[in-house]
Amino acid sequence: MKGYIQNQTIILQDSLPDTLHNGDEVEIVIIPIKKRKYHFPTFKLDVKEEYLDREKIYF
Repeated sequence: MKGYIQNQTIILQDSLPDTLHNGDEVEIVIIPIKKRKYHFPTFKLDVKEEYLDREKIYF
């Protein structure tokens, strides 16, 4: 099963099998999925706050 972590809670993306019921004990294995690494340099794009100002754009 796959899921994601949100605020210290694991959110499952698939529904649980019908064989599991409330109160059942389960074992959970967490394996982080590695992000794809590119064979070329990358950087994070960002927008400066000053360029969000309407007057700066149009005047």
